[in-house]
Amino acid sequence: MIVENYGYLDISSKILIAVISGFVAAYFSAKLALSRFYKEKKWERKQDAYRDLIDVLLDLKDIYINASNHYESVYRAEQRLEFIENHNFDWADFSVLREKLKRAYILSSISLNAETKNLIQGLLSGDAEARRMVYEESYPEQAAYSDMAKDVENLIELVVRIAKKELNL
Repeated sequence: MIVENYGYLDISSKILIAVISGFVAAYFSAKLALSRFYKEKKWERKQDAYRDLIDVLLDLKDIYINASNHYESVYRAEQRLEFIENHNFDWADFSVLREKLKRAYILSSISLNAETKNLIQGLLSGDAEARRMVYEESYPEQAAYSDMAKDVENLIELVVRIAKKELNL
């Protein structure tokens, strides 16, 4: 009888050890899988944030270039005393892009690094300063928007460099 109890005890202990080992292995496997999943999601969020920011900056650069070209042609036409059919530039798209850039700035503390946030803030400040110079100091619009296009181009290069570093590309 003692031998029979020892057999049940031996089998029970082996089953208990196997079940506990299985639970421990399942727990750590699930924890590792969830950790990897959240890391990948965070990486994807960062990638999306950088891609969206770069898209906005590319569109913004195009608008600045178009504005600079427009005001340059207006200036040249005024110099030749020619009639200018469309003196004003359509800033509708620019307003939308500036709002997207402000949104990227607000969300940058969540998805982007501090350096990128500072660069966006610098661009927004530079845009405000360019507008002030145009309207208060009579700085030529074509020059102001050409300068801003160059600033955005430089910013794009910096953001791409930062994104590559952040995303380990």
